[in-house]
Amino acid sequence: MSRAMLATLALAALPAVLVAQDVTDDGRRIGWEGTLARGALLRTNNVNGSVRLVPGSGNRVVVTGTRTVKRGDGRLVRTAVHRRSDGGLVICVLWPGQRCDDEGSSGSTRDYSWRDLAVTVDLVVEVPSGSPIFAETVNGSVAVVQATADVHAESVNGNVSIDGGDGDVKAETVNGSISIRPSASTRQGRWAAEAVNGSVTVELPADAGVDVDIETVNGRITSDVPITVRGRMDRGELRGRVGAGGRTLKVETVNGSVTLRQRA
Repeated sequence: MSRAMLATLALAALPAVLVAQDVTDDGRRIGWEGTLARGALLRTNNVNGSVRLVPGSGNRVVVTGTRTVKRGDGRLVRTAVHRRSDGGLVICVLWPGQRCDDEGSSGSTRDYSWRDLAVTVDLVVEVPSGSPIFAETVNGSVAVVQATADVHAESVNGNVSIDGGDGDVKAETVNGSISIRPSASTRQGRWAAEAVNGSVTVELPADAGVDVDIETVNGRITSDVPITVRGRMDRGELRGRVGAGGRTLKVETVNGSVTLRQRA
């Protein structure tokens, strides 16, 4: 067999995870469409800009992005879609020196001065039903709407909101508020929220059975949900049970208040 043939076969054997997916980009509008198997992970990774995930149709994933350039060459900040070896999708907003892989964006940007670029990319992603979600950004908000599987959403400087989530739900931010509205259909799972400088609001389903563990350093805890308290209730700590318990809710913040509400 010739060397050329061997090389061709070797390239053909490379996993699809190594192949970047085509993204349309006219300088301001960004777009991509593809498919995702039910139950496969959808991950988004942004730097400057918001991420919003909404219900999609069938097994289709639709990515719509808007790039805003205040300074520098906006084309240096690009969007890539990476197919994982397990069938999941990773959607990345990449700055110079970065690449998109299974865990999101990676690579060093130390050879490029970020001061030369002021670019924001806001993403909206349509997600198939049943797909777990991992969504993150550095500077911007993260919003997940009507999720139907596990959700992990995080920001450094921005608000995080999660609506739905049939399973485990986790929201994290350093500077921003958190809002969680778990799905009423969830019969088990862990719900968690962690903030440093920001408040946390959790709206529980009317018939929720939840074991709660709430802590704040500089803030208040308020609830209109009946809770059977375990131990002593302090100003900044609350541990107890809502209804029959079962699911777990853990909330931690340093500078902010925590509010529990029961939705109709």
